[in-house]
Amino acid sequence: MPMVLIAMPLLLCACSTASGGTQALKTATPESLNQTIHDGVTTSDQVKALYGAPEDVSYTDNGSEVWHYLYEQTGNKIADASLLDPTGISTFLGSKSKSHNRSLILLIKNGIVVKHTFNDAKKTVGTGIFRQ
Repeated sequence: MPMVLIAMPLLLCACSTASGGTQALKTATPESLNQTIHDGVTTSDQVKALYGAPEDVSYTDNGSEVWHYLYEQTGNKIADASLLDPTGISTFLGSKSKSHNRSLILLIKNGIVVKHTFNDAKKTVGTGIFRQ
């Protein structure tokens, strides 16, 4: 019984968050991006000045570049709590994980942005009593 009383507060406090990628996308919206990136006008140098170097660059068959910028933020509640819980209660309680991913993809030809797209996706996954 004393073990359960010690484990419960530890379980309830087991939370974590992490973020990574292009920090400029953290607060970006389609409207704010459309104010700074204009298809057919904005240069690749201007994009680098605003967002830094892309995280990934690929090439199309016609020689255009595809630049990828990503930002991800994740948060977990009672994640890995089983490490703190020898009683097995964390299996019943489960966990909840939230992620927020933002991506900016640009098609660049001859140093000019031809087209850009922005995706903003939120996802929540839960197990146990956090299943919703």
